[in-house]
Amino acid sequence: MQDNWEHLRYFLALARHGSLAGAARHLEKAETTVWRHLAALEDDLGCRLFERKRGGYLLSEAGQRLLKQTERVEAEILNARQALAGDAPAVAGQLRLTAPAFLAVWLTETCLPTLQRRHPLLCLEVVTGSPTAILARRETDLALRFDAARERDFATEAEAEIGFGLYASRVYTRRYGRAPAPDRFDGHRLIAFDESAGHVAPQRWLSRGGRGAEVVLRSNSAALRLAAAKRHLGATLLPSIVGDRNRALECWFPAERLGRLPLSLLVARRVSHLPRSRVARDALALLLDDNRAALRG
Repeated sequence: MQDNWEHLRYFLALARHGSLAGAARHLEKAETTVWRHLAALEDDLGCRLFERKRGGYLLSEAGQRLLKQTERVEAEILNARQALAGDAPAVAGQLRLTAPAFLAVWLTETCLPTLQRRHPLLCLEVVTGSPTAILARRETDLALRFDAARERDFATEAEAEIGFGLYASRVYTRRYGRAPAPDRFDGHRLIAFDESAGHVAPQRWLSRGGRGAEVVLRSNSAALRLAAAKRHLGATLLPSIVGDRNRALECWFPAERLGRLPLSLLVARRVSHLPRSRVARDALALLLDDNRAALRG
């Protein structure tokens, strides 16, 4: 196979970005160049490395096997370059992290600036879509997720608890007072979840919370519900790490009354040996450990 590493470099970019356009932007090449290297590699190997779907390029079984080996080669090349230069092994490359949107924002504000300063060649791609679907398609390297299911292709590296509370602005509370209980909201306005399934909230709130309220807004976005609460539109359920940090809000019912959910940090086994994966894993695990009290609410 001629020019094999060059082909593999393009293969890595396409595997990580999932589209010709994304790989081309990363490599600063034309989409046709990415496609040409992929076609040459598949021709040399005699197998399909990707399944072409409407949403982009998904790795085939052969592609998944090749990705694991290619990332090891990439790591060895980076380490060799640094060894020749007399430095420590490089932490470089891209990692995809999936997380709930509110946690992704929190990570960006707390952990990522330090991580980027220490490892400027590391690029973290943060995705806030459906974690379960993304894991099933093997489209992520690290994940923060709430459900307790264990994934065969992922190792659980750290765990924490996320508390949830009921919040309203101080202005709203002065106008309308507080609800007497989480399930007694007569006469109050509620900023609620939308009517889709799979909301991240303790079961006791999902089953009984906010009964009797007038729903004035629905959204699956914690950021949008927060913005609405700060504009005095009503009370809303928020993760404690979000609500407690906003001085414009006050907590009516804390996590001790509404509940907490277990959070797991998962790392894909296929990348767990890579320096960039270990560095990101350690940083995230340390962040969760250092902020356990704030996360619990």
